[in-house]
Amino acid sequence: MAATGRDTLYSHAQMARLCAPKSVAIVGASPRAGSFGANVRDNCAGYEGELYLVNPGYEEIDGQRCYPSLAALPVVPDSVVVTVKRELVQPVIEECVELGIGGAIIFASGFAEVGIAQRAEEQRRLVEIARKGGVLIAGPNTVGSSNFVNGALLTFSPDMLILPPTNKAAIGVVSQSGAVGYSQSQAMHHGANLSHMLVCGNSADVDIADYVGYLAEEPSCHAIVCMIEGMDDPNRLVTAAKKVRDSGKPLILFKAARGEIGAAAAMSHTGSMAGSHKSYVAALEAVGAIFIDDQDALLDTAAFLAKAGTPSSDGVAIITASGGWGIICADHAEDAGIALPPLPAQTHETLAGLIPEFGAVANPCDVTAQILANRESFAKAAGSMLQEDCYGLLVFPQTWTTKRNEPAYERMFEAVGDVAREHGKVACMIWTSGWLEGPGVAAAERNDSVAVFRSARHCFNAIAIWHKRAAAIKAQGAAPASHLSPETAASNVKAMLQGAPDKVIGERSAKAMLSAYGVSVVGERTAATAEDAAKAASEMGFPVVVKVESPDVPHKSEAGGVRLNLNSEAEVLAEGKAALEAVAAYAPDARIDGLLVQTMLGRGVEMLVGSTRDAHFGPMIVVGLGGVLTEIMADVALRPAPVSVSQARAMIAELRGRAILDGARNLPKVDIEALAEAVARVSELAFDQRNEIAEIDVNPLICDGDRIVAADALIIRG
Repeated sequence: MAATGRDTLYSHAQMARLCAPKSVAIVGASPRAGSFGANVRDNCAGYEGELYLVNPGYEEIDGQRCYPSLAALPVVPDSVVVTVKRELVQPVIEECVELGIGGAIIFASGFAEVGIAQRAEEQRRLVEIARKGGVLIAGPNTVGSSNFVNGALLTFSPDMLILPPTNKAAIGVVSQSGAVGYSQSQAMHHGANLSHMLVCGNSADVDIADYVGYLAEEPSCHAIVCMIEGMDDPNRLVTAAKKVRDSGKPLILFKAARGEIGAAAAMSHTGSMAGSHKSYVAALEAVGAIFIDDQDALLDTAAFLAKAGTPSSDGVAIITASGGWGIICADHAEDAGIALPPLPAQTHETLAGLIPEFGAVANPCDVTAQILANRESFAKAAGSMLQEDCYGLLVFPQTWTTKRNEPAYERMFEAVGDVAREHGKVACMIWTSGWLEGPGVAAAERNDSVAVFRSARHCFNAIAIWHKRAAAIKAQGAAPASHLSPETAASNVKAMLQGAPDKVIGERSAKAMLSAYGVSVVGERTAATAEDAAKAASEMGFPVVVKVESPDVPHKSEAGGVRLNLNSEAEVLAEGKAALEAVAAYAPDARIDGLLVQTMLGRGVEMLVGSTRDAHFGPMIVVGLGGVLTEIMADVALRPAPVSVSQARAMIAELRGRAILDGARNLPKVDIEALAEAVARVSELAFDQRNEIAEIDVNPLICDGDRIVAADALIIRG
């Protein structure tokens, strides 16, 4: 349904006729107040281009000439807003094709989103007709889009606010849902700086990826917010995200439909497949996108990233007139992992000369309400902190606002912005007042050097994102990673896979494939019977592990098919027989290929490394705590395969339980570089064999210093 049969994105020039039209025609224009046609006309009161009305039922509407058809217009418009009912849409699109019109926004609902085959065919037919003539379709089932730069507010949402964006830090918003998108746009009432609001609806032709790709190259947009439910081909969004990354603009994503109920609602809403949320996050973060799970933080975070530039330091300074808010900010900084370096001596001396004795000369710095009343002193205090190299930005909570003092607030915010600009930094104002649109806030929002937040948590989370993004951008400049695995690994393992008789490849064969890619595996011998296992164990040396080998029992421990720490032939004989009997009872029809006798590895940290092939994004590499902790902790990091050693190292650093790798609870300290290399090698196996392998499960991968050994493994073909 969405963007079917088209792999490439529309160019900026193609999209410009739809998103930045120089002329627009409203088909279905109406004088009736509240109608879609009337609302679009009213919203375009400030439009800089030519606006034409089309409706054969009227010669004029409110004194403006109304034409009987598109063909009767004096010019060929760039874009057409189709406000007629569903049954009348196709003739309009046919006329657009005949005239060479650039794009059409279709409001009508009742197409593919209703789940009726005939309606889906109607939608498909519209796209087929439009593409023959190069007409781009936005919708159907869309509320329309708005360009706040040229005033083309082509939406039926009533009473749109026209607040032209400033030259810097304007945000382009892309949304699948019109209501979700336009609810965000009302932040303009308190000063939010938007360049575009682009809504997809059913995405029959133009989709979220096209809009994001357009904004990546659009000079009037400096940051992009994208709100998505799902896509039939999300790799198109990956392509668009790469364009945004290359442009240097931040791309902030919010994905709804993260759970099963939400996914079902997304299908009925726009006919879109929600897909795996974790896979979306992993695939898009890998190309520079930023995911936020709180839609209330989207615009504040985007505005901050557009204004902030590159951090000169990870340290943050806090200045406040309220000791209480200083404490609150310090708590949120700690939660977000933000450093608050102590005041350097020179700054301490400067502040001590400005702040009353009942204040606090520290970081956070409580200047008290007494100094806050003096704009020059407050600016000097802020400047003394911003001049220090250890501080990359300044945070200041604004605790109170009154209409009477609005001019004073605006002058103070301007002064702080001037000081921040002077030092090449940004100041983050936390608007703590419950008066969300109170006096002064709009001026602060539109200051290029002041980022406004309405939550301390959002502020410090955004700073953490800023630091993470800067590190990711720096890593992009590193030399491309070389392939770690032997040149013959891919062809050798492919031959193994194609010669395997079963869909489930058991431990012995799976570890042979890992070994071919350079992953260390535990030493082992095969045995047909328990007696053979006892003999093999005696030759290998004790202690040993005995496991039942069966392609039909992938999880041997659950079936009683694993026996650990056996120290004599007698133990191996008895436990080997017991394991065979347990598996036979657990799965009576299972094929049993004998026993594996393995060296019992010493104590180490158990990790999980694996991959799963996502239907959209291909093989995804997974790293997490292994052994019995895997399902209990659900502590994993995910990336598209393959990953480099440095990317694998970053995945390991994301784990909540990573402290265990540093030697916690008397466990051996793990060589992170060696573990990261093993992860990278498994990822190369998953990527090279992506057409043959559906899943890889290496659990546990036992880690002791630089000894990283696969103790068990499973591969599923598919």
